[in-house]
Amino acid sequence: MNWCKECKRFDPAAYHRNAEHEVKWIVEHLSGKERRILDVGCLDSGLLDMLGFIYRGIIGIDIRRLTGASKYVKLMDIRKPEFAADVRFDAIIFLSTLEHIGLDCYGNKWLGPGDGQALAVSRALLSKAGHILVTMPFHVESEGRYRGGVLWERRYNYTSAMWLAYNAGLTVVEYLEDRRNELVCMELTR
Repeated sequence: MNWCKECKRFDPAAYHRNAEHEVKWIVEHLSGKERRILDVGCLDSGLLDMLGFIYRGIIGIDIRRLTGASKYVKLMDIRKPEFAADVRFDAIIFLSTLEHIGLDCYGNKWLGPGDGQALAVSRALLSKAGHILVTMPFHVESEGRYRGGVLWERRYNYTSAMWLAYNAGLTVVEYLEDRRNELVCMELTR
């Protein structure tokens, strides 16, 4: 898709510090031909509002309940999907979400090595030609970030990102490391 066209719908106030780079990368990696898209961690991504008019088949899931959320938002943990057995997605998006899965944040009740589990489950939910788009924080040493003594987010470097994809059975189509914006972007396929 063309970012120049879609950026008019981008509201920087609705996102975190570097989000424009992430949203732009996501939008540019959607072909416009995807029929079903899953936005994981959708309550903070803003993608449902931005892309919903183009993609009738976009739905979002989040572990947090939001009063008055769109009918296209489901309360669900990606590691325990509740979709019909035959549901497959042409694109699955993790916009600054993967690094939090399984950690004691955002009301997560199922703790553990969540990033790898989330990708492995996502692989099973992909259509044959589907792809996973991931943006996550970069750190040379792959150190996590803490808030109040609690690990809040994982941060990744080339080695840890490749290990994560490989162990989930995924192929890395593109890896982008933006050190200035402390960002890693990856496109993954089955």
